[in-house]
Amino acid sequence: MAGRTFQVRAGEQEYGLEVLEHARETPEAPGALEAVVDGQRLRCTYRVLGPRDQVLELLLELDGRAHRLLLATDGPARLLAGLGAALRVEPARARRGVGAGREPPGEVTPPMPAVVVAVKVVVGQRVKAGEPAVVVSAMKMEATLTVPRDGVVTEVRAKVGDKVSPGDVLVRIGPDEAGGAGS
Repeated sequence: MAGRTFQVRAGEQEYGLEVLEHARETPEAPGALEAVVDGQRLRCTYRVLGPRDQVLELLLELDGRAHRLLLATDGPARLLAGLGAALRVEPARARRGVGAGREPPGEVTPPMPAVVVAVKVVVGQRVKAGEPAVVVSAMKMEATLTVPRDGVVTEVRAKVGDKVSPGDVLVRIGPDEAGGAGS
């Protein structure tokens, strides 16, 4: 994995990630990762706590603090929830939906199996990229799923209490034909 580059997406925000060193976890030592994220050097260690349904639970130590993360896969992408965010990490060459003049997809989907605990948008609402759309909970950890692009909410499929899986469309965002975004 060392020397590989990735794109990290949190809502509408994208960051470059280059792995400098990676040592896999062994029974004697935690895994270690050194990377550059958006120009800043990052060092962390991790332990795999175990599989839960279709996700892995990890314990990440970063800057002397321990954080629980959930990790799921979606093709070549890795979906992470924790640290107060839901992240999509893809190999740089496998990026989808952004760049070359293409807009991000207008769908909000969960990164892993979860339960909807709050819906923050309604049909017809003008929204901006990065605004909260749906809050989900997986294994007692909450993650806020954000609006992927500016536009208008055209469909809300999620309800509080729904059990959802990766790929389920919870909210659709269409273009704002009237112009201007915002709530």
